Amino acid sequence: MPQLPHSVVPNRLAQLAGILKRQAELTHRIATEERYFSEYFRVGFYGKSFPPHLRNKQFIYRGTELERISAFVERLQDKYPLATVLPSNAPPGPEIVHGTKMWLQVVKVRTKSLHGSKRTFN
Repeated sequence: MPQLPHSVVPNRLAQLAGILKRQAELTHRIATEERYFSEYFRVGFYGKSFPPHLRNKQFIYRGTELERISAFVERLQDKYPLATVLPSNAPPGPEIVHGTKMWLQVVKVRTKSLHGSKRTFN
């Protein structure tokens, strides 16, 4: 193993001490502070009035921190004021999919943790 000059060792130790101190601070925050997670929503855009890149497609959106479905739907309605929100989670019928109106379907997506830190959709 190569020998390092004596002046390098204290510099590296000081650098390591700083890293470990920061790691300890973050670990303390994780253990003691309350953490909030965003909600996820599946949004379906149905009807011929939506642009082609949205028409009859579904996407997963992440809400803002602590945002509930009612606030998320309100934001979507502000963006698409001519759209009507579908009242159920049932697959839309042909009159909706091929109709001329704009329809939004918004459903909360539950997440679950796998192996401690990964999150998946179910």
